[in-house]
Amino acid sequence: MFSKERKTQIFIWATLTFFLIAPTLYIILQSRIVTGHDAFVYFALQYFFLNNVVTAYEIPQWIPFMTHGSIANWMHVIQAGFLQNILCLTGSLFKDVNFLTLFNLGFIIDETIFVIGTWYFAKRFLKHRLSLLLLSITILGSSIWMSQPWYNLHFIYCLPLILHLLHSFLETGKWRFVLLAGLLTAFQMLGNLPYFLPVITFVVFLYFLLFILCDKKTVKQTFKQLSFGLSAILTLFFIALSFICIHLALTIGTDEIVNYNFGRKVDGTITMEHFKGYAGNLGLEKWMELFIGLSPCLDYTLYIGILPIICAGYGIKHSFERKRGHFLLLLIILLLISGGTLLSNALYYIWPFMQYFRHLALMSVFIKFFLCVIAAIGFDTFLQKALSDEKNSKIKTASTLFALTLLAIATTLFVFSLQPLKTSQKIDNIVKDGLVKSGQYEHDHNKMYGWAYHDIIINNIFSPTAIKNIFQKNAIIASLLALIFLFFSHQKSIPKRYQLILFLLCLHIFDIFSYKFLNIQTKTVRINHIKDDLTRFQNTSYPKRRSTSFWRGNSRAKLIHPAIPVVGIFHWTSNLFFFHDEFDQHIRTDYWMKPFDQYIRAYAGQDIDDLTVWPKGLQFYFGWEIPTTNVSAQKISGVLEDKIQFFSEVLWFDTDKKIAKTLNDPQYQGDLLLLHQKNPPHASQMTKQSNTRIHLDYDIQQFDANNLKVSINNTTNKKIWMHYSDVWHPFWKAYLDGKEIPLYKSNLAYKAIEVPTGNHQLHMQFLNPFLNTLTILFGLISTIGLCCFIFLFKH
Repeated sequence: MFSKERKTQIFIWATLTFFLIAPTLYIILQSRIVTGHDAFVYFALQYFFLNNVVTAYEIPQWIPFMTHGSIANWMHVIQAGFLQNILCLTGSLFKDVNFLTLFNLGFIIDETIFVIGTWYFAKRFLKHRLSLLLLSITILGSSIWMSQPWYNLHFIYCLPLILHLLHSFLETGKWRFVLLAGLLTAFQMLGNLPYFLPVITFVVFLYFLLFILCDKKTVKQTFKQLSFGLSAILTLFFIALSFICIHLALTIGTDEIVNYNFGRKVDGTITMEHFKGYAGNLGLEKWMELFIGLSPCLDYTLYIGILPIICAGYGIKHSFERKRGHFLLLLIILLLISGGTLLSNALYYIWPFMQYFRHLALMSVFIKFFLCVIAAIGFDTFLQKALSDEKNSKIKTASTLFALTLLAIATTLFVFSLQPLKTSQKIDNIVKDGLVKSGQYEHDHNKMYGWAYHDIIINNIFSPTAIKNIFQKNAIIASLLALIFLFFSHQKSIPKRYQLILFLLCLHIFDIFSYKFLNIQTKTVRINHIKDDLTRFQNTSYPKRRSTSFWRGNSRAKLIHPAIPVVGIFHWTSNLFFFHDEFDQHIRTDYWMKPFDQYIRAYAGQDIDDLTVWPKGLQFYFGWEIPTTNVSAQKISGVLEDKIQFFSEVLWFDTDKKIAKTLNDPQYQGDLLLLHQKNPPHASQMTKQSNTRIHLDYDIQQFDANNLKVSINNTTNKKIWMHYSDVWHPFWKAYLDGKEIPLYKSNLAYKAIEVPTGNHQLHMQFLNPFLNTLTILFGLISTIGLCCFIFLFKH
């Protein structure tokens, strides 16, 4: 027979393993897909990158379906999770596995990292394994990535392990722990948003500052034993090298990107106004989710279950025992910062690179995590007293107080559930008032939160039916918890107390995972009948012309509509998943390449170099359009003509501004190619009204993210020009019959080459060998890291 300790270990291991796998397994078996917002961005990006690896055996460095072509660096970094980096090394090994399965398996790994780090970090502050189980289950159940994988999971999933490694350094003085923490801090930026780094480093710094202040003696002894020799130098060197690699992956070639993001300046920084107000929800009203289990925001969820809320109060009371007071201090400071107080003002100016972060309210995910830790401390303190002394009157008092509090919560929830319409309206007003206070709610579709967050979330998620069902469910759970605590207060037998504690945990598991499964149901949708057509790996189709509509000619999008009801913001990255090439864009678009920016500005009659003024036709969160009635743009951009076009003659200009002036001239009809060269090779006899367009046969031999191979038959008796309406970038190279030839920038934005008479094979390639080396390095490091995570979870 197993001992009690062994049974507890088996129970904990089995429970964690099951609840790590079960939600994602349910999504996989049900063939469920995310329904929009940032989760669909992440989904579309991962599909595009992995599909190109599987079908073309290359990691994409260029994206042909984003704003007429864009460099892939930024998108590669923000989608490159641990599993994705490994899969990008495998080529076509997984070509027969549906991408939907691989996408969801990646989140099992991410959540495993979160749980491992939490377990190792928290066990130095908690005595009982059941307390660790409560904490681990809570952070698992409250990690809702189905609409927001970045802010609600990736923002924080490596933090506990980083804290654990740095604690190990303080406890042992061994620099290898600093090295591992530094590498993890750097490489968790892969699959994440770059501007998360200043927040994560600040939270780590603040945590250890408070920890040192609360435990000066222990830390002072550690620093006395430290050796600052070769190991320290090598540690700092490799950490710096890892950050340099990430920086290079983000910056090589991206100087050609022009970023138009609401509230950001040209250099990417934000104003204090947007730092404190962009995400809205700065007030305490967002924390009502702790009790009602419904979030007024798509970007984060704060529900941690009813039991941890009760335990958190007990944890706050005992937080300064066993030198754990830094958690409460950290919680208070983070709460003040996330509320937009003077502390957040100071943070904006003092902490390095904090001027790039604009989602102040999203600091709440860190608060939620440390609140869970305090709740686990309270539960642990309760267990220590409840399972060690049968006659402890304090436990009887605490149990009775818990029961009465829970009954009050249950009664309140039940009363509100009896008037669901009135309750829905009250919540509507509370959320709206919070948004108004932060300046984010206006009946103006250029205001993100007035449109997306309020109108969609309130009208759908906070419906009277949802209010009634969830409030009644939580009222029943609170009532059952109250009954268990009442029994507990009168129970003197330690074994029976232990059984009641297990009942408490089981009820909490039901509470938090019913919440998670509810979010799965509302934020994903089944696509079983179209899964194989839509999410299998397949060769990228080449669209000969661009579409003027998201739906017209978009067969893959038609498959998915109306199967997927889009919730939240829909992004221009969706075209990567649909293989769709649009002329204009009628969904959120954040950036494009500088040549294309000049092209748009030229048709709008704007200064092509003045980035302080947004281009006409750009509406934040609502896409952009080329503001012209001139048919030349639709010809040159591949709408009225193919994207591959041929011309017998070209018109040379010595400045881009002269080309811009010609583009905006009504006399220019797009039947003449315009090229820029400081010293044109010869004087042209053409005028802007000239028509030198010719039509020749061509055949697409290969098309993928980085390559275009075309067979061209020049039947004329002289050299001609081929124009390809894909955006120019200095990393593009052109090879004609295997020999490199000059690649010119045409009509400000696109690419052109000179083609001799006869049959020829053209290969346009976007390639930076150094970027390839970096991505291979990231894949190898992710593989090693995954092996380490598996080893840690096993133990």
